[in-house]
Amino acid sequence: LNSYLQQLSFSYRANGDWKGEWETLEKRLQVAGRTPQGAAGYQLNIYQNMVLAAARHGSLDQARDILAKSERLASDLPPRMQQGFRDTARAQVIRMRAIVAQESGRFTEAEAASREALAVVSPLVPQEAMLGFPIGILANLRDAIGEDIAAALMRQNRLIEAEAEIRRSLLSR
Repeated sequence: LNSYLQQLSFSYRANGDWKGEWETLEKRLQVAGRTPQGAAGYQLNIYQNMVLAAARHGSLDQARDILAKSERLASDLPPRMQQGFRDTARAQVIRMRAIVAQESGRFTEAEAASREALAVVSPLVPQEAMLGFPIGILANLRDAIGEDIAAALMRQNRLIEAEAEIRRSLLSR
């Protein structure tokens, strides 16, 4: 059900239906709350999408509130959780910080945070099958972070660097 709702929220985003996307993300959060195993990972992924949606639609206070929840959730991960999962959670939280910074006009900070998130997630991509992630999930995250870097560079009017970053994301497969 969670995968279906995730795809549905992506389609709402692609069609510019922020309300539909937000309602679907809230449903995903309810479903994740009923999932005993892996609930924290699902919740962080949903929070990441909620921060992205809220920030890009001008609801920065809401994005900051969700970021704070995400940081608390990530800091409360079980100590025995596999390091790859902890690193994925860390990369998602760092990406959320970058998104909030970007939409707040702090482009240099957004670029630095995005590069930090990319450095965390990139080594995990070859391990996604070992970690139990569906193939392509971490590669998609890596590529989305690359897009975030390019967007931060564009907002700084560093267009040649932005083009190089987006090309790297597009050609990484």
